[in-house]
Amino acid sequence: MFDNTRRLHRRGPASRGLAIDVDGAIVGPECVLIRRMEHGYRCIAREEAAALQDFLVGNGWAADWLFEQCRRIATALDKGELAFAQILGLYIPIDDLDGERLDRLALAASFLKANFNPDEPRIPAGQSGGGEWTTEGGENSGHDEQGGSLIDIAYQGTYHDQVVSELAAHWRAQGNTVLTSVDLIGRNGVGARADIIAVLAPGEPPVVVEVKTGSNPQYTPGQRVIYPMAQIGDHVYSPNTKIRELGFSPGQWLPPMTFVAIYKQDEQSPYRWMVHPNPLLP
Repeated sequence: MFDNTRRLHRRGPASRGLAIDVDGAIVGPECVLIRRMEHGYRCIAREEAAALQDFLVGNGWAADWLFEQCRRIATALDKGELAFAQILGLYIPIDDLDGERLDRLALAASFLKANFNPDEPRIPAGQSGGGEWTTEGGENSGHDEQGGSLIDIAYQGTYHDQVVSELAAHWRAQGNTVLTSVDLIGRNGVGARADIIAVLAPGEPPVVVEVKTGSNPQYTPGQRVIYPMAQIGDHVYSPNTKIRELGFSPGQWLPPMTFVAIYKQDEQSPYRWMVHPNPLLP
C-alpha cells in the first residue's frame, strides 16, 4: 500500500499535493484536513472526509479510511511526533495534482463551511468528478447529469430561499462578491433566473449556482437552455443593474461561467452538489 515514490509538499499557494507540518495537514493551497487548534489538532468531519476520499483516491479503499488516517496523523501531531505524522501522510495515496484537479478541489472547498469543532473533527468535502453528485456523506445521489435525470422546478418555497441566503452569506463572509436572484437572457430570447452568481476567486470564471430543495426537484425548460449557454460564454446576458457588482454591464454578453447545482432536500439532509461539465468539452 505504501508508495515510496510519494512525496509531501510544502504548504503554500504553489502546493500541488499533501503538506503536513506543525500547523496540521492540507491538500493543495487551501483544502484543510487537519488544523491546529488552541487545544490540540482537529480533523474535519467524518462524512466530508468520505467525499474527499472519493475525489482524491477513488474506489478500492475502505470506508472512512482517509478519516481514520487523518485521526492517526492528528494524534501524532498532538504528541509532538511530526516526523511520524509525515510518515503516516505518505500512506495517503495523493500524487501531485494537476491544474484541473487543483481547480476543482479549490471550488469544492469554497462550497463547504470548514467548521473545526473541538468535539468533532471536520474535513472539507471534495467532489468525485464531472456529472456525479457528492454529499457530505460521500454518497452518489443516483442523479446523472449526462442522463438528465435531475430536472428542477421554478420555485421551491421559503426553505429554498433560506438555503440560497445561507450559501450567499457564507461566501460573502469569505470576502467574495455574491449576487442572488439574477435574471439571465439567452441569445435565443429564452430566460431563467439564477439563484446565485458569484466570483469566488480573483481571476477565476464566475460561478452560476442553481439551488434545489424538496423532493424530486426539476429544471425548468428555460434553465435547461440558459445554464449550458452560460457555460459556453458570450451567449447570455443579465438585464439586472446589480450585475455591475461583478464588473459587467446590463446587456453585456457574459464570459463562460462554471455551473454548479446544489441540492438539500430539507433541514436534516446533507448538501449534495455537482460541478457540471462544460457542454463543449469531450
